[in-house]
Amino acid sequence: MILFFLWHLFFIGDSYIALTFDDGVHKRTRNILKVLNKHQVKATFFPVGKNIVQNAIWLRDVHDGGHEIENHTFHHYDMRKHNCDFQIKDIIDENRIVELITGYRPVFYRPPNGMLTSCVKNNINKLNMSIVKWDLDSLDIEYARTKPWIVKNRVTAFLSGRYNGILLMHSIYWFYPKLLDILFSRKPDNLHLVTVSEYEFIKKHNGIVRIFIDIFYRIKWR
Repeated sequence: MILFFLWHLFFIGDSYIALTFDDGVHKRTRNILKVLNKHQVKATFFPVGKNIVQNAIWLRDVHDGGHEIENHTFHHYDMRKHNCDFQIKDIIDENRIVELITGYRPVFYRPPNGMLTSCVKNNINKLNMSIVKWDLDSLDIEYARTKPWIVKNRVTAFLSGRYNGILLMHSIYWFYPKLLDILFSRKPDNLHLVTVSEYEFIKKHNGIVRIFIDIFYRIKWR
């Protein structure tokens, strides 16, 4: 019975999507927050440190809403063009300003544009952090300004209950509040909207459950 319950919980029909928003915080972040809070959905934000300096009160709103705030560097530079000392400092500076404003120290790092350097790979554990990219891309950077329907169709599909993964979006685009409000209202029962930390926990224990089930059936049918 326990094994059946665990199997149902992790494998049968359920969809887990971690909503993530990059490059805030700014005035449009607040509009997204209103929709998230209205539907009691928690998301993960990867703000840029230089934006936080200008909009500290909005970062506090994100934190007070129970959402996760993680690291996207202070300057959002292409890290491949900077030496290792600068790269680490840019991550640390972001951590410091987030912690100063919210009291929370980020534990996940998302590299700007997804470009991960060997320097960060070799040093991120020393900062007690983990690297997180994404599985599902809204492609809003590419199409939001010219062909927004492509982005809307992709996000709609990803939130249909047929996908699992971390969804990448950018909170600078105007159409997200209305789109998400509609999609949250129509959310299928098998779709679970989670934070990055929740998704990583589920993914980790998903593997453990698979191992136990495999061992169980190997013993049973030996």
